Amino acid sequence: MIRRLNENKVLFYISIISLFIIMFIFNKYTLMAVDDYDYLYSYYHYYNSGEWVRINNVFDIFPSMYTHWFTSNGRLVAHFFAQLFLMLPAFIFDMVNSVMFLLLILVVYKYFWRKKSGNLFLLWTIFAILWYFIPAFGQTILWLDGSCNYLWGAVLGLWYLYPYFSLIRGEVVLKHSASRWLFIIAGVLVGGYLETMSFGVLMTSILILIIYRFANKKAAPMWTYFSIIAMSVGFIFMMAAPGTIKNKVSATGLGGYVENFLQALDMYMSHLFPLLIVFVIMLAWIIMKGIFSQNMWNAVICFLISLATNFMHCVAAYYPERNMLACTLFLIIAIGFLANELWDTEGHIWLVCAAWCVIILAGGQFFKGGYDIYRTYEQCIERERIIENEKRAGNLDIELPLITPETKYSAKYGLTDLNTTTSDIWPNSTLAQYYGVDSIIGK
Repeated sequence: MIRRLNENKVLFYISIISLFIIMFIFNKYTLMAVDDYDYLYSYYHYYNSGEWVRINNVFDIFPSMYTHWFTSNGRLVAHFFAQLFLMLPAFIFDMVNSVMFLLLILVVYKYFWRKKSGNLFLLWTIFAILWYFIPAFGQTILWLDGSCNYLWGAVLGLWYLYPYFSLIRGEVVLKHSASRWLFIIAGVLVGGYLETMSFGVLMTSILILIIYRFANKKAAPMWTYFSIIAMSVGFIFMMAAPGTIKNKVSATGLGGYVENFLQALDMYMSHLFPLLIVFVIMLAWIIMKGIFSQNMWNAVICFLISLATNFMHCVAAYYPERNMLACTLFLIIAIGFLANELWDTEGHIWLVCAAWCVIILAGGQFFKGGYDIYRTYEQCIERERIIENEKRAGNLDIELPLITPETKYSAKYGLTDLNTTTSDIWPNSTLAQYYGVDSIIGK
């Protein structure tokens, strides 16, 4: 009976709808933060004339992104979406972003469960793992600018990788020439979307083709090579942007690279140590059992890519927690491949116990994080009331209380809020422009 309930398709779709509703509520109660206010305006006008000109239509975005490539970074696709959705009513983004998080759950689910029947337990376990282990959850999943970059980049990248993993299983996902050409064209977008995820997808694809070549004694289909070329073109275009070189790449020399390596190591161990221990134990168990299967090699590939996307920050100018999404997801998928292999052994009972532990831990964090999202929302609304009251009183030099989120589930947690010493620098100046006042300062 339990197995039938777990594989019940009606309950599976009800769970999908429930997850959408949950994430829509969290998105609705997540308001704009820092960079969102910048992307309301055209980079083209600001950097060429110093004027704050709002993005009013899709055609305004193209010159803005052209300037963005020179001044900020090369993530043009991600920031195109950011400026597009900031121009539209907020509920549209809330709905689309909720769907994108569902797609993230489903693509991870697809890597582990390829049967036609549903698996409720796996679905909710994946949600619990993502909720509990993703660093800076609010920044990467709920914040508009952050999710357009990190969440959407992760979804695009993991879906794009799926045909490669299917290839080494002997499955043909792209059967028609039209779908293969679309896949190749999409490779340019995947390669140029987000530094960490794009690099991870590109390196994973190359490793899979190498394994395919040695395992099958023949070359992979031509569309796989063309897609790698397409990804490489997109990645080079993004990384060669003057804005990327100026703002994202470290120029501190050997000593700075060593410090960056130590910081990347500390970030990985601080946030992903439990997952790392689970991976090592599962891999050791499989090796001792003598199970050198395709799942094991897939897991090793994903683990190596997890390390690569983490330590590529050795040459980065800085390493915020939100940049850890790619290495976190690759490590989770690596564990999933090993779990697939262990499921038919006596180790499955330990997998079930571990999954329940994560679900229980995530359940506690769910309510705490959900309350913090709402609490941050109330603080934002209160600040807007203060601004409106001050403007009605004729005061255009406004002091605002700082917003104090407590958990990683609030989008403002870990982000710059307001400067408390001067009003004429970012982000105070951008907020003052947005609210139509002379100055804003934090207190």
